[in-house]
Amino acid sequence: MVGTTLLLLLKNTFDILILYGEKEKDEIEPDYLLIKYPGLQLKKIKHLRRSINPFIDVIAFLKLLGVILSFRPHIVHTHGAKSGFLGRVAAFFCRVPIIVHTFHGHFFHSYFSTTISRLIALVERFLSSITTAAVALSKTQKEELTIDFKVINPSKVHIIPLGFDVVDSVDSEQQRNHFRSKYSLPNEVVAIGIVGRRTDGAPRANPSRISDFAVNSQNETKTQSNGVRE
Repeated sequence: MVGTTLLLLLKNTFDILILYGEKEKDEIEPDYLLIKYPGLQLKKIKHLRRSINPFIDVIAFLKLLGVILSFRPHIVHTHGAKSGFLGRVAAFFCRVPIIVHTFHGHFFHSYFSTTISRLIALVERFLSSITTAAVALSKTQKEELTIDFKVINPSKVHIIPLGFDVVDSVDSEQQRNHFRSKYSLPNEVVAIGIVGRRTDGAPRANPSRISDFAVNSQNETKTQSNGVRE
């Protein structure tokens, strides 16, 4: 919500239009933002969807072209993989002066086969050539984009961490102790919490592999663990 709040503050200086697509079954419509943040301009592109459908995707691209040509923005800022592709290409064709993209993740490994992953990276290299600036959420992500997969010039990537409030260290320690007490976890037991968004088709984190990694890491540092619980 930090990004939405920032847009609300900037709307007095900039004319901002937020484009969004058709929600998936596990999502909700973003029109609640109009209630919480009155004054935002939202426009739905119903053909803009996460799933791939060449016919529908072409319609979505044409709709984006129409909106951009009508709104005539100086800056287009895209998010997401497919919407980032369609939005940046549409902005390029409309000769938008500044094109920005935020990487919330990537598909350069693990999701698809090696061949498809390399093709996705190749496409992103093209997109990066028409991208004025990109946002990475962490130093690690920037290194993946610029060093590991070399999809974008490092000079274009700016690190902006997620806008979460820093948790008070005393409070977090109290919560940690409460959690371990609630689930009867002794201090010598390694507790691993897995937080993620599970969707159909996305790779699943294998808890047993994570547990093995934690135990092996402890063995390498010559520390002893009596158990690992998930």
